[in-house]
Amino acid sequence: MGSISNSLSSLVTPITTSGSNSNSSSGSNSSSSNSTGTFTGTSAYSQDFQNVINRAVAIASLPINLLTNQQNGLTNQSNELATLDTLFNKLQTAVQDIDSAMSGSSFQADYSAPNVATATLGDGATEGVYSVNVTGVGAYAATLSANTWNAAPAPAGGGSPYTLVAGAKEYSFTPGDNSAQTVASTINAQYGNLVHATAVNVGSASAQDYRISLQSTTLGPMNLDLVQIPSGATATSLLGSTWNDTPDTAGSRSMYTLVVGSNTYHFTPADNTAATVASTINAQFGSMVQATVTGTPGQPGYGISLSSTIQGSSPSLDLQKTTAVSYQNVQNPQATGALAQYSVDGGPTVSSNSRSIPVSNGVTLHLETAGATDVTVIRSTSALSAALSSFADAYNAVVDELAKQRGQSAGPLEGQSILAMLSQALSSISTYNNTGGQINGLASLGLTFDQSNNGHLDFNALTLMGTDFSNSAGVASFLGSANSGGFLKAASHALKGLEDPTAGLLKTAENSLKSQITNIGNQIATKQNQVDQLQTTLTNQMAAADALIASMEQQYSYLSNMFQAQLAADQMYK
Repeated sequence: MGSISNSLSSLVTPITTSGSNSNSSSGSNSSSSNSTGTFTGTSAYSQDFQNVINRAVAIASLPINLLTNQQNGLTNQSNELATLDTLFNKLQTAVQDIDSAMSGSSFQADYSAPNVATATLGDGATEGVYSVNVTGVGAYAATLSANTWNAAPAPAGGGSPYTLVAGAKEYSFTPGDNSAQTVASTINAQYGNLVHATAVNVGSASAQDYRISLQSTTLGPMNLDLVQIPSGATATSLLGSTWNDTPDTAGSRSMYTLVVGSNTYHFTPADNTAATVASTINAQFGSMVQATVTGTPGQPGYGISLSSTIQGSSPSLDLQKTTAVSYQNVQNPQATGALAQYSVDGGPTVSSNSRSIPVSNGVTLHLETAGATDVTVIRSTSALSAALSSFADAYNAVVDELAKQRGQSAGPLEGQSILAMLSQALSSISTYNNTGGQINGLASLGLTFDQSNNGHLDFNALTLMGTDFSNSAGVASFLGSANSGGFLKAASHALKGLEDPTAGLLKTAENSLKSQITNIGNQIATKQNQVDQLQTTLTNQMAAADALIASMEQQYSYLSNMFQAQLAADQMYK
């Protein structure tokens, strides 16, 4: 019997490994795993099973670790590029501020005599003195309604027809109703480029007396009037009937109405001849209809025919004439208007229909009263000095950030080719040279490299002041503008090559890194899912093996106990 016991023991004695647990739970015959992937077994080999799972998962996770390290490196590079992008953007803004300091906004004007004229200074303005002699500031033509405005009720379909007279031309319109406010707003909406209409109360709050005031939008004489065709005038169709070239009687006018579909258009020609009426229709309404004179004057069939000029459209067309009625002038002249008169630098007297006079590129004078004045246009050195100082600060910030990417403790962009490209762009800005110009380098403007050999620019405001005082034109020529050449155009072009939203070097590099980071993240997610699946599969397999061994351990324990009991019984009965 002892030999049998020893044989059984040799079969089930576990082979221990480092970290294994030789204790078994005889009261349980199951194994389990939790959601964290940690294996929990009941056999003496449960820790060994867990070690197998851990090793397999670790080996399978090696590619994830490599990808994660690569992703972290690219993320660091992306963050550094974003920092450089911000700094280069500030440098670009500083260059734009220099451009603004050289534009009209940094110029100022002084006047030898006040209130004669004021100056507006814009891009392209140059320093100089302009002697202006204003002999007359001109006047706008103006009229006011002769009588209290009678807002008669609007007929069906809108207000009464009116004709606006502006200069030698007449313009017909029909407001929504006949109130002074509506008539004035209709004039402004349709003919605001010619006149400005205002409904004014010349009476009191208790006894209102509304009139319509008309004022021309340009200086100079202009005939301004408002003509109303009285209600009750009858209109007859002229199409299909013989045309009667009867002239209007003295003090009367004939109004014509063109009907195009459901729309009506009123006009008053210079006379009643068929040729004049047809030409007026074509001039004012040629986009809709074409009028043609047919037949022979005085003979049957003589008249006007209409045809639509709108492609694919055939609206109903008609031409109607309102019987000659009293010509009702609504307005009384208030001011006839006059052109402005002035001369510049002793030149000939010039007439203008505007008080805003362009006298030079970027310099516009606004005439205020008669008299003479000298307008001195100068550029403020302080604005340019502040802009150049800010430029030096922004430039030095970029230099310092690029320096962090080199040396023993180099940043994430160490060894990247983009560093050389950025440094080259920076160098092209700071070493710009205008060969052949009166001023050929930034040093003349007070921008020089410091003595510490760290690539910084120092700015000396006194140097700029001296150069600008002695050679302002040279400073302007050297700097130029972002669009017309010089330092500003070269610097703007170099920075645009870095900062352009679609093709800039920095923007392109940032977008490329972001795309790589996203792709690696997707790879990590895919591989992590594979590792998780492997861990789940191994855990389930080890749990099944552990449960089987635990069952065998229980059987061994049962048999061993029986054997020991049998031995004890044998000893008792011997």
